Amino acid sequence: MPRRRTPTAALLVAALAAGAVTAGGCGGASGPPKDLTKASAAQILQASADAVGKVHSFHIAGTIHDADGTTTIAADVTDAGGISATYADRDGSHAVIVARGRAYVKADRRFWLSGRAPTASARKLAALLGGRWVKLPAARSASIAKDLEHLLPRELAHCLPHGVGTLTKVGVRTEGGRPVMVIRDAGDVPGGAPGLLSVPLHGRILPLREQQTGPARAGGSFDPRCDDRTDTSTSSDATLSAYDAVPPVTPPADALDLEHLPQQPPGGGIGLGGGLSA
Repeated sequence: MPRRRTPTAALLVAALAAGAVTAGGCGGASGPPKDLTKASAAQILQASADAVGKVHSFHIAGTIHDADGTTTIAADVTDAGGISATYADRDGSHAVIVARGRAYVKADRRFWLSGRAPTASARKLAALLGGRWVKLPAARSASIAKDLEHLLPRELAHCLPHGVGTLTKVGVRTEGGRPVMVIRDAGDVPGGAPGLLSVPLHGRILPLREQQTGPARAGGSFDPRCDDRTDTSTSSDATLSAYDAVPPVTPPADALDLEHLPQQPPGGGIGLGGGLSA
């Protein structure tokens, strides 16, 4: 597995998607294997990458452990670029929506005060924004949408075969009440990390569970679509579900527009918290 992209705060959603096991390799087959018990690990991974690249939407949920602690995430993703995500870490719980080219954040007062001196005006504005959906400025929205592209099906398909080590088949298990085939990436190459991938034993060979089981090694080729040079993750566990069943993501109703608030504190505005500050 490659060095997982580790954006801060709201962007940790992308971290899990790009950062769970990325075992893969060239399958060498003209189509997906019909019997996974007879297919190689490389064939299964390539088939899984091909399959996820063709879906229109999915749901992802899980946890990640890194130098900042533990983060829990859940997100609905569509191939049109719509993303609705929630996450919780040591700094609290927050939500992010990307829809129609703009990003929206819903968080508590502490989030909006992060990185700023707690002046009276900043506290007043944080009180106004806390617990409300807030529409972010166009430039910040574009930056967040660009970072969250790593969650899109086509990007997952690209990153699944990237930076893998020795691949082996663990075998058939039961997860979530259904039989799955599990494959292991030893993470024994520069830039790789060990992990597991579970796919259905029958039907479309889509990723159902992705796990990172150890930290990444140093070195390796760098792919900006998949990797992060500052990754500190030691483990992660994510489940993917609701393929092609997620409804379109739409902007939240009655969101406050950060660009048109009647009052801004001195110094160019409040902090956008968790890596979202301008």
